Amino acid sequence: MTAEYTNWETEFVDVKFVDQRLKSRFFKIMDAFAAAPDKSTWAAAGSRSSAKAAYRFFSNKDVSRD
Repeated sequence: MTAEYTNWETEFVDVKFVDQRLKSRFFKIMDAFAAAPDKSTWAAAGSRSSAKAAYRFFSNKDVSRD
């Protein structure tokens, strides 16, 4: 899955992560959502393991909208 826009580092320059792995996962999720904006998280992820990783990311206590 590839997105037309993949310069997430520039787009989300103000987003801070406590762990580099969260940042990496965030960009993978953004790639998936950008490639399939009309799909559910499960469908956009492309695989069961990627979907589970996305849901784990969203439920992580170190990830918030603030």
